[in-house]
Amino acid sequence: LIIVGSAGQYRYTIIKEVTGILKKNNRNFHIVRTTYLTHDILRNIDGSDIEAIIITSCPRLAIEDFTKYDKPVLTPGEVMYMFGLREDYTYPW
Repeated sequence: LIIVGSAGQYRYTIIKEVTGILKKNNRNFHIVRTTYLTHDILRNIDGSDIEAIIITSCPRLAIEDFTKYDKPVLTPGEVMYMFGLREDYTYPW
């Protein structure tokens, strides 16, 4: 599940890069656009077919706000690292 922000948090280039990585690695994904994200909202859009959540808007959400969520909540940099496209984890990606 890819969560994208709206207005100033809609990062088209990052979204395109992450979806390209997932397609290349034969991973299915859904994209959800939201202006605000809470644990309750995430639980409402989460499903049993979703293995991880990728937040492309603000990296702080994945790093600080959702560390205790039931599934992995990743930044785009973590996705790149996970698929071997980065050797380090340095922001910006």
